[in-house]
Formats: sequence, structure tokens, C-alpha cells
Amino acid sequence: MGEKKNGLTGPLKTFALASTIAVQFAASILLGFWGGSFLDHKLGSEPWLTLVGILVGIAAGTLGVYRVVSRTLDRR
Repeated sequence: MGEKKNGLTGPLKTFALASTIAVQFAASILLGFWGGSFLDHKLGSEPWLTLVGILVGIAAGTLGVYRVVSRTLDRR
């Protein structure tokens, strides 16, 4: 029978991985947006730091997704 490492098997494990990827990517972009927007309001440089924050969030989200996927593939 299938070995359970973390108690999840089959479709539930796939759903958990997809949810982790989606939440991590979205949270990174949102944090970049909010951070850039905050700095824009403080420094009066709208919309430039918001755009930079979004780009940094996308880069951080992509890196985070890469790490999650590579860690998952290494376990197999």
C-alpha cells in the first residue's frame, strides 16, 4: 500500500500543493504591491515604487514557487 509521509495521499496531496503554490505566489505579489504603495504615499513617487514592488513580488513569488516545486520533486 502507499506510504503516508504527511498523512495526505493522491488528490488531496495534489490539492495541498496547488493551494500552497497559489497562496504563496498571490501573497508575494500583494505584499510587494502594499509595500510599494506605502512607500509611494510616504515619498510621493506614485506609481513608480508600486510598480517596483509588484515586480519584486512577482520575482519573489516565482522563486518561492520554484523552491516548493523543487522540494516536492526531490522527495519523489
